[in-house]
Parts: sequence; C-alpha cells; structure tokens
Amino acid sequence: MAASPDDSAGSHLSSSFIDLMSSLAVIFILLTVVYLREIGIRGRVNREQVRQSLASVLSKEGLPIRADEKEPTQLNVVIGENSLSFPLNRSELSSDAKQFLTRFAPPFLKTLCFGPRSVAVKSLLIEGHTDRSGEGASPGVTRNILLSQRRSLSVLEALLDSVNGQDALRECLLRLASATGRGSRNPILVNGQYNSDLSRRVELKINVSSTEKEPSS
Repeated sequence: MAASPDDSAGSHLSSSFIDLMSSLAVIFILLTVVYLREIGIRGRVNREQVRQSLASVLSKEGLPIRADEKEPTQLNVVIGENSLSFPLNRSELSSDAKQFLTRFAPPFLKTLCFGPRSVAVKSLLIEGHTDRSGEGASPGVTRNILLSQRRSLSVLEALLDSVNGQDALRECLLRLASATGRGSRNPILVNGQYNSDLSRRVELKINVSSTEKEPSS
C-alpha cells in the first residue's frame, strides 16, 4: 500500500527535526569547547599575573614560585627544611621555623590578599609532606600522613599568629586557607631517584580564578 500524503509529510518533518537537533548538538559541543579553551587561557593569564605579583616577596626568602604543570590555575611554593623544619617525628615548629614565618608571612599575605591581582586568588592550601621513615609496616604510612597533617596545621596556626592584630589580613587568611597532609605520597625525585631530604617539606598551593577579573580599585 502506498504511503499517504500525511505519512510522507510526517516522515519528512521527523527527519527535519532530527537534523535540527543534531545540528544544535554539534553547535553546543563546539561552543563548549571554545568556552573551556577560553577559561583555560584566562586561568593561565590570571595565574601568571599572580605569580609575578608574589615573585619579589618570595625571592627575598629564596623561594621560587612555579606554575603547576597539570593544573592551569595553580601556583606552587615549596618550602624545604632549610626554612621550615620540625623536630623528628613531631609537629611543633622549630624556633628557626617560627622566626622564618614571622618574617615571611606578613608581606606574603599582604600581597596575596591585597596585591594588584589579589582579586584573582581563590584559595591557599597548606600541604605537609614527610619522607618514608618508619613505613616498613602499614601503621607507619598512616602515622606519616597524620604527622604531615599536624605539621600543616602548625604552619597555619603560625601564619595566623604572625598577623595577630591585623584583622583584615587575618580574615583574608581564614577565608582562603586550608591545611592537609600527604605523608610520603608525593616524594621529590632527583635524577629519577627518591630524595628523602627534599621530600620533607611544606607546599603552599595557590589556586586562582579561571574567569576574567579586574583588580579592585
């Protein structure tokens, strides 16, 4: 039996609707790709501007600030034992470490919170790391993770103490900062070889916005 005119019209309409939806889906995908690309570019621009604003403060302490290779909106500052040390298997800051943070924290936080690109800063993660000491058995791994967590909290507490009485800086730090510990999960390798001395460290991870923002006046 031949198809009726109504059936033919309905089939044509259905086919046209499918073609339209397919075209809209392709357009949506292309727009999404462009948007994500633009977000990535903006994130890298913001990251570089924040890096430049902090570089002079960090260079006075001999601390490099590097863009994270895997995260387009993250900056990393590695503070080793020469500046930030702890007694063996303990989380209390050494006297030298306290002096370092008392000197380092105020200008660093002032630039982070109120510098020319402070509006782009979203968060500050204080991340503690240990070496592999005592990890011959499973409890040692857990112990080092907990130790690194307590050490990162000690650093956060010292940062807060360093700006005691400076309410704006303290509130900014409380808004941005969090602390965590990774134990020995992310060791430092030198020429492909594990380095225990460099692995004992604290990292400051600064996350910046991936959207376009203008400096506050």
